[in-house]
Amino acid sequence: MLHPSEIMNNKIAAIAIVAVLIIAGVSIAVIYSNSSGDEDSPSLASDTRLVIYGNANGDDYLDDNDVMYLQNVLNGKNEENKFCDTNCDGRIDQEDVNFLKAILDGTASEIYYENLNGNIASVRQPVKTIGADYWPIMYGIMAIGATDILTWVDSGIYNSFSTNSIYRGLDVSNIKNFGSGFHEGYDFETIMSTHLDAIVCGSEDIYFVGIEDKFSDESKIDMIRLPFWEGGNVSSAVLTLAYLLGDSEYIENAHKFVDFQDRIQKTIDNCISKVDNKDTVLVTYLGSSTESSLEVEVECRGSGSYECSIIAGMNNLASYLNQEGKLSSDTMYYNTDQEYVIGKNPDWVIILGSGSGLFPNEDKLKTSYAVGAKYLNTTNAAKNNQIAVSGSGITSGTMQMNTALYIACTVYSDAFSDVDADAFLQEYIDNFTSVNKGLNSTDSKYLKADSTGFLYLPSKV
Repeated sequence: MLHPSEIMNNKIAAIAIVAVLIIAGVSIAVIYSNSSGDEDSPSLASDTRLVIYGNANGDDYLDDNDVMYLQNVLNGKNEENKFCDTNCDGRIDQEDVNFLKAILDGTASEIYYENLNGNIASVRQPVKTIGADYWPIMYGIMAIGATDILTWVDSGIYNSFSTNSIYRGLDVSNIKNFGSGFHEGYDFETIMSTHLDAIVCGSEDIYFVGIEDKFSDESKIDMIRLPFWEGGNVSSAVLTLAYLLGDSEYIENAHKFVDFQDRIQKTIDNCISKVDNKDTVLVTYLGSSTESSLEVEVECRGSGSYECSIIAGMNNLASYLNQEGKLSSDTMYYNTDQEYVIGKNPDWVIILGSGSGLFPNEDKLKTSYAVGAKYLNTTNAAKNNQIAVSGSGITSGTMQMNTALYIACTVYSDAFSDVDADAFLQEYIDNFTSVNKGLNSTDSKYLKADSTGFLYLPSKV
């Protein structure tokens, strides 16, 4: 299970040094809004979590309340916003009300939404088959229960079906491999031969670059670009995807997931309010030639791991990098060396190891610790034994919030002494994966969250 940076740079070992600022995502209609007014919050394409055009009142639901709000916009009683333009024709009028009613009735020919690059896109209805590119997207599809319409995946997902424990219990017998979707490296003819209705993928700067320009009006696949790992907007991605797919069960599952994420966020926020001084941290990746090279790659806004540290309530010392949060591999990672890290002197270093499966592989995490800590022995983190290791695949995507909670519980142990991070992880495993499908807690094959963890900390072993 590789981190985006590992794929981009073909790197084996990874180091992350994480600094976290508090985000108070208390409003249902706002994605992780910073209640303290701090300008160091992640960049967002929109302040509305459900980024479907037609979500006129800006909450997490597309329903009759939006029809009422939109009608009152036409009557001059409510203030208009961009999501009132349901059919995206540049006007807000009765046609938008009619179009919204068609969406709710399941008779609309397409649904418009704002993708993670901030562009207006559409998905034709109904969506009967989908593909998935990159594992965090696969996890999101699993979380809403939409694997029944999943028929194609990229090679990374496909090749990990037998090795990644998160796919246990999932029927993958009818899922095929379309190869890579990374940058321009995809096979366009193979993609077209899939005859998929849509492919769920990431930023247009990173995945299937330029593919929309290759489609014709008669022959195309809708590319659903949502932030399943980029930035800290996973709840928005999950919620929006469910409504784009239009299935009531997916929508119900998405709301359950969002409620779950919000409960973790509220738990973190409540405990962080007891902390007087936020600990500092950085996020970086160490090159594979560790014995001869001091090259590292600092994680910036948009990387997912940066946002994980923010959610956990820490002060990220790389906050000045990629301030706009541009979702491009050229901006989300800052190539530098270990001297940069040493000069920043963070309180905590979190090494992101290349573990596989639902949980990081402990042996690999120990190896990553040995490599990373070796060059950081003059930092406060090393002196205070505050260098921890986590898996590179769990600081972003649907497990990001759980990882942030584990980090917060480790860094601010006194403030979080009454919080059971394992209980939240167990809830994630049981409700948003197929790992324990058909099993009960007494079954020998039942995966228990407390059987392993998301962080390796030598002082706790």
